[in-house]
Amino acid sequence: MATALSYIREHACQGITVDQVLRQSFSSRSQLEKKFRKLIGRSPQAEIRRVQVAKIRQLLYETNFPLKKIAELTGFEHVEYMCVVFKRLTAESPGSYRKRVQLKNSDANRIL
Repeated sequence: MATALSYIREHACQGITVDQVLRQSFSSRSQLEKKFRKLIGRSPQAEIRRVQVAKIRQLLYETNFPLKKIAELTGFEHVEYMCVVFKRLTAESPGSYRKRVQLKNSDANRIL
């Protein structure tokens, strides 16, 4: 379990699959699914997506990279699919998220 989690956290943004995680953890899919759901409350695939979305959020906040570049940096072959995944997990499009957090950041900087 620890090996699988570590592998996901280190490689999720390289577009890894659950099969690759399985090879690293020397576990069957059903065993790994059960352990993940019991210990962290989500599937290995959901953990991969969680890590990717966290990185997308970071890049949207810290950079002005175009979405295509962010997709590349987070392991998505297609920017459209990255946007679908991001919106599914955050209920917000990448563009509106970026506007909101960068506006909040610029407002905070004006106060300082």
